Amino acid sequence: MSFFQNIYSVIFRPGLAFGQLANNYSSGLLLEAIIILSIIASIQNQPNIAGILGYLSSWLITSSLIFLMAYIFKLKANDYPRFITLLGFANIPMIFLAPATIISQFNSALGLILKLIILIRAFNLNIIAVTELCQISKLKATLIYLLPALLITLIAMKFILGSIAQLMLFF
Repeated sequence: MSFFQNIYSVIFRPGLAFGQLANNYSSGLLLEAIIILSIIASIQNQPNIAGILGYLSSWLITSSLIFLMAYIFKLKANDYPRFITLLGFANIPMIFLAPATIISQFNSALGLILKLIILIRAFNLNIIAVTELCQISKLKATLIYLLPALLITLIAMKFILGSIAQLMLFF
């Protein structure tokens, strides 16, 4: 499929699209995902190289953590480039955050609702991608997807609470 056919099918037929992308993986698809994420970064942030590289690195770190969770739990996640490619395609709805931001300047309630819909759709596409990659249920995919964020939050809370306890002992 072509670049625009991939985008269209991910937005409107994600179950079928992620299956086709996973089965017909090539390094060109990874390049397409990087192009899509670069466009998203350019639209959302200032279109400079630092903003694009920051967005790409956050996608890479997040995708790597999710892949690591899937690998630790011995799921069928055995192809790292395919994994990060599909998670890159799952972020396509984020392109629409820029128009939602413009709409929110005129009508904050409508803009907020549109942003929430876009974020939910992107989350849903990420879950579908993990489901397709690991061949697991959507509930398990949701847990695998959310586990890195939960672990980071718990570690941060432990650090914060430990710091507060040390300050209490100091005084």
